Order: sequence, then structure tokens, then C-alpha cells
Amino acid sequence: LAEDYYGNGDRAGRLARVNRKRGLPLTPGARVFVPRDAEERRRFEERALARAPYNKGLEFARAGRFPEAVLQFREALRIDPGLDRAHYNLGLVYLRGSRPAQALESLSRACELERREPAYFHARGGALAELGRRKDAEKSYRRALKIDESHLPSLHALARSLDARGREREARRYWSRYLRLDPGSSRGEEAARRLGASP
Repeated sequence: LAEDYYGNGDRAGRLARVNRKRGLPLTPGARVFVPRDAEERRRFEERALARAPYNKGLEFARAGRFPEAVLQFREALRIDPGLDRAHYNLGLVYLRGSRPAQALESLSRACELERREPAYFHARGGALAELGRRKDAEKSYRRALKIDESHLPSLHALARSLDARGREREARRYWSRYLRLDPGSSRGEEAARRLGASP
């Protein structure tokens, strides 16, 4: 709960103490009192207001209506500029619309706001790769793998990028890791082919 409401698991102790003082049980499904200061209340209200255009943006993106999705994500960010998921999804829409420079800007902001999400760094790497900045893309994929060493999209993207740059020996390490984690998928079969092994 502390992580969900405050973005900070270190505040769990205070959350527990406040609820115990109020006689509220800390059991699954129980109601919990979440104290907020004035700034936290303001942020919560912003986030709540931004939720409607953000969700509409997701609907438009799923339907392939990218111009409308862009407008909705921008509106969500006008209300709450710190909404990392809106920056991320706006970046993805820009990538799908072949606008990698705009995608990079949005995805970089998502990465700044939330440094523990490998998908953000993977997508940022994709934007960099689209811009022809392979080495920078690889750094972003590596950052994703530092967060989650089994992040399959980043393993795949890094292995392919290294291969494309003629770094076959290093690429083989990542293809091997991919194959161990996901042998039955089409990408696992690609990894097996790259390693000269049977899928």
C-alpha cells in the first residue's frame, strides 16, 4: 500500500502505526486509512483527473486511432505532468506512427520519472535504434536488463542490435540467455537459429 499510494515502500511503518492507532485491522480486504499531506492530496487529485483522458488514450491506441490517442495522452499530461505511464504510452504511439524523435522525448521522460520499469528503457532503446543510434539503444536495453535480467524484449533487442553491429560473440551470450528463458517461442527459435542449435 505504501508503494501504491506514496510510491515509497519505506513509508509502510508509518502507514501501519496510523491504522493501528485508529483500531483498523491490517488484513487483506480490510479498509485502510491513508494519511496524506496537502501536496500528496493535490497529486492524488491530479492523478484522478488525468485518469479519464489517459484511459481514453489507451482505448484509442488499442484501436489504432493514434492521432486521437496522442491528444488524450497529452491532455492527461497537461493535468498531471508526472504521470509516467502517459509519457510511456505517448512514446509508444509516436513509435508506431514513425515519429522516433518525439517518441524518444516522451520515453526519456518516462524513464526519468520511473527508473524501475524495464519496459520504459526497452521502448526508449527502440526509439534510439529507429534514430540510428544503436550504441545508445544498447545502453538503454542494458539498463532494462539491469532492472530485470530476464526482461525478454530487451534481451532480444540487445542480441539483435549486437549482431547487426558485428558483435557476434557478445550477441551469442544474450541469444543463449534468451533461449534458456523462452525456448518455445518464435523468438526462442530465432535465438536457436542464431546459435546454430536446434529449437
